[in-house]
Amino acid sequence: YGHTIYGWARRLTPECGPRDASRLLQLVELAYRYDPEAGLRTRDFIERVRSEHVEAPTPADVRVMTIHKSKGLEFDIVVLPQLDVNLIGQTPPVLVGRPDAVAPIDFICRYPNESLRRLLPQKALDAYERYGKQVLRESLCVLYVALTRAIHALHVIVAPAKKNEKSLPATFAGLLRAALAGGVPADAETVLYEHGNPLWHEKLADSTKPRASAVETPRPAALKVAWAPTPKLRRRGLDRESPSARAHSAKVELATLMALDDGRAASRGSVFHAWFERIEWLDSTEPDGADLDEAAMRRIGARVGASPEDLAEWLAQFRAKLQNPGLRSVLSRGTYLTPRTAPWAGRPKIAGELAGGPPVLEVFRERPFAVRLRDTLLNGTFDRLVLARAQPAAAGKDGNQLRGGKLVAVEVLDFKTDALAPDDPKAIDKIVERYRPQLSAYREAVCGMFALPADRVMTRLVLLEADEVREVVDSHE
Repeated sequence: YGHTIYGWARRLTPECGPRDASRLLQLVELAYRYDPEAGLRTRDFIERVRSEHVEAPTPADVRVMTIHKSKGLEFDIVVLPQLDVNLIGQTPPVLVGRPDAVAPIDFICRYPNESLRRLLPQKALDAYERYGKQVLRESLCVLYVALTRAIHALHVIVAPAKKNEKSLPATFAGLLRAALAGGVPADAETVLYEHGNPLWHEKLADSTKPRASAVETPRPAALKVAWAPTPKLRRRGLDRESPSARAHSAKVELATLMALDDGRAASRGSVFHAWFERIEWLDSTEPDGADLDEAAMRRIGARVGASPEDLAEWLAQFRAKLQNPGLRSVLSRGTYLTPRTAPWAGRPKIAGELAGGPPVLEVFRERPFAVRLRDTLLNGTFDRLVLARAQPAAAGKDGNQLRGGKLVAVEVLDFKTDALAPDDPKAIDKIVERYRPQLSAYREAVCGMFALPADRVMTRLVLLEADEVREVVDSHE
């Protein structure tokens, strides 16, 4: 059931909206879970599907849960009121050691207190150090989950500092106080850190005003942030992963990770992506080649959530960027029909297979996908896919309208609106490195979808602010 329904889902996903695509994935996972107990009667599986209730990501306006329960979910507003939790937690009764994470235990002793630790052999000290690092890493992962559940606003409430506090506590709250508030004393009913636009809700497409609280209560010390992190995928059954999650897990500078904005930049990026979806080819004479009608683009931007003031500014910026040589080249059919400018110009094998005539080009914009890679469902959305097929033996007047030729190569284009640090000569290289894992995930997805070897899939990053187009290859290539 799992394999069959997964095959159907792959064909149906491109025709689905986000909600239906998510429901399809839930059906695929249910089918794989059902396989071990499957019999010969199909109706038994149908009854299982009908009877099993799958929780919606947000079934209620307000939900209360632990951080662990929130993994994979996202909410408009997140309030974290209980972060005075020790980073290390309770010490275990015994300390164990092993050569690596999956090897058998080869060392065990009672957990040493600080006064006895210096008397233990090196093997015990190494085991103690590994345990501390592991627990700390797990705690930071939990904190990361907590801080990235918010779409629009994050409110962090911490206990006031004790009168005799001499150093910051080794807790989630103490870590955030050090990172965001500079370690200043946390007096009661004060705001230690605030960033972003407190009126973010006024820019939402839904003009319904939030209900005001009937009673204004005193607040403890608070850390407030308004931002728009990358949406996370719910996990149920098979492990799920999104290409963008790989970009966030890449090793980047802490200053980059902590460079929060008020969400306006993220909104601008979403609007630009929606506008790029309207462009098949800039140099096309066909009616749907580049549908840049001003009224339609404004409607799209408003639907994404942009204000009228932002739309006027962003629309002018978008049209100006369409005149930039780098961006025009990746949006122009002529680039791909000319052998010396095509993205596969430096790949003789691909160029040779496409030498029999102009390649048959097919373009997908904002195409959702779901591909199973071993025990993981990799799903997300391609900004732009360009498929190049060899010219069929019998072509019509316009070969580019035919779809029957052999698929020779696929290009993935990913648009980024990241701002560039003006005083950093390596700013572009750093952005490329940040997104290399994400582009690698896109390559894996394309290989799985079209049964192509990796050397037939090209991934390019389009940096709009610098008008730079960079091919991104895996670090080991």
